[in-house]
Order: sequence, then structure tokens, then C-alpha cells
Amino acid sequence: MILHIPHASKEIPYGFIDDYNVTNLNITNNFLVDHFTDELFVHKCETIIAKYNRAWCDVEKYTDDSLEQGFGYIYTKDVFGDDLRTISSKTKNIIDNYYNKHHQQLISSCEHHQTLFDTTIIVDCHSFYPYVIDKFDRPLVNKFNIDICLGYNKNTPLDLIASLTKICEHNGLNVGYNTPYSGAILPSRYTNSTEVFSVMIEVNKKLYMRPPYFYTKNQNFNKTKEIIDQLLDTIYKYNL
Repeated sequence: MILHIPHASKEIPYGFIDDYNVTNLNITNNFLVDHFTDELFVHKCETIIAKYNRAWCDVEKYTDDSLEQGFGYIYTKDVFGDDLRTISSKTKNIIDNYYNKHHQQLISSCEHHQTLFDTTIIVDCHSFYPYVIDKFDRPLVNKFNIDICLGYNKNTPLDLIASLTKICEHNGLNVGYNTPYSGAILPSRYTNSTEVFSVMIEVNKKLYMRPPYFYTKNQNFNKTKEIIDQLLDTIYKYNL
């Protein structure tokens, strides 16, 4: 099992902050950073955490913007559609110096795990803001009544999804399947693999954060982490 945590960081690399409208960056961070997911998703397995803010480079987006419904891998607008950053000459090196290296690290980890285990499972670790988000990630009226979103691909075993569902329901949580977000990160070479597959776990921020869900944990943080521990243990044992 490999944990992949792509959106926990708020850090902008040295030399790039001058490209940003800092006020709009802070607003974007409030809504789009997966706050505390690097504390919620902890296991003895390997963990890959994206070093930098998704508003600088989103490693879970396609580099071809035409394939995206909202933001591309380089965000130029904030959550309200206002200007977020200017594109400078430094930006063109982001793909080679960061994006591709991150994905190569994930591929190398999968290759190494294949030498150790019969199956390799990537757990795509996220949280989501508890209101509907449109294509510009503006917060709208009501969020789906979902506590945990389980995202999966066509090669993800459905018996694993069923086992995770039982844990969530036993803890009184409502589960969404590929809703409000779908799929899970998986290197394209493994799209049809039965040995390497992935599952996404998205946690509603209302479970573990105080309103407005930007800054602080609530009293249920440890309970939420215990549930996630149960989910990760189930995935890890499936991997053996």
C-alpha cells in the first residue's frame, strides 16, 4: 500500500510568491488545501506527499488543460474566478522540475512494491469542503449529504470498496461512490492492471474541522482519524 497525499501543503516555492496576488492565494488556500490530511492519513506503509501547494502546481491534474473541467495543473484564477497569478518565464520549468518528478516517484514506488507484494494499492488521500463546488471551485449552496467519498477506477476491486463501505456505515457515516469526486490517481501504465490499482478516500472537512473549515480542528478530529485508521488497515491487509 502506498499513501498519496497531494493537496496538504500550503507552501509556494522560493522565488514564485511574487507571481501571486497573495490575498487571492490565501482565499484559495482556505477552500482548496486539504487541511490536516497529512495528519489524518498515517500508516506504516510508504507515503508520498506533494511538497508544494496545489495552487502552484496540482500534480493530480492533466498537463493538457483541455482535459480538465475546472482548474488545470497551473492555477491562474482563484476560487472566485479572479486573477491568482501571472505566468512568468519560471513557470515553464514546473513540468520537468516538479510535476514529472512527482509522478516518476509514484511509478518507482509502484515498481518497487511489485517486487515485494502480489498487489500494490495506491490510496489517494483527500478532504473536501462541505459545500458544492462549481468548475471554478466557488462554494455554492448545499453539499451532498456525504461524509466519506470513495473514488475508484474500472480496475479497483469492488469487494474492497464494499469492505470500506461497511466500516463507514458501522461508524454512522454516509458514503458517496465517485461522488462528489471520482476516480483515484493511477499511473496510466496500470490502467488495466489487476496487480496495481487505487482507491480514493475523500473526507468531508465538517467531520474534523470547525466552521468555516479553514483553520482549526474540531473535537472529532481524533475520532475521524480512528475511522481512517480502520479504512487504511483494511486496505493494507487486502494488499498482503
